[in-house]
Amino acid sequence: MTRNPFQRPKAAPAAPSFQLTTPGGLVLPADTLRRHLALVGGPLDVMHLTAHFLQQANQQQIPVILLGAPQDTAFLDLPDLLELNPVRTAALPPLRPGTAPERLREDLTAATNSFRSLLGSGPQMLFTGRNLGGHWPFVMGRLPAFAQQGGVVMADVRHQLSTPLPQVFSHFLVWPEGQERMERAVERWQRHQTARPYTVQPEPQGPAALWTAQ
Repeated sequence: MTRNPFQRPKAAPAAPSFQLTTPGGLVLPADTLRRHLALVGGPLDVMHLTAHFLQQANQQQIPVILLGAPQDTAFLDLPDLLELNPVRTAALPPLRPGTAPERLREDLTAATNSFRSLLGSGPQMLFTGRNLGGHWPFVMGRLPAFAQQGGVVMADVRHQLSTPLPQVFSHFLVWPEGQERMERAVERWQRHQTARPYTVQPEPQGPAALWTAQ
């Protein structure tokens, strides 16, 4: 079929404008969030921030997904505690050491189905809990495709700092409790040439700081 040379090509839909603000007053515009945000801090730091962001996303009518492990019950219960609706949640099945290969395939298939069942289309926010463990490589491998659909990822990565996170995440929100771990991780990533230098922007009125790859 020949294209009409006088027909204007359809413009790509404009990316919706939204922003989140941390409890300490640091504004995170949509362009920053679309490069994904990894959270490095203590459990209470991350839970407080997640609840804060969930309420803002709800006010801006941004669909939210919470993805965790069975141990992430407090995290997965946040929408009910905050009386937010609708927020989609799922707990991926546990992956136990020594699991037989055929059982492992079944568990990973169940994880894939759980993940796919949550995904909508267009901009949405995915928050991941800290206990994904063996599921983390599986989830991390699917984040780029999620981003291409306009998705924004907020991930609790305290237990994942030994993995090549800079391949997916350009921003890290770091609390004092996680600063030493983050510094060691950056040194390791730079030794393996998987990270660029970082700029650090403190919250105006809080203890956390935004680390951004240059």
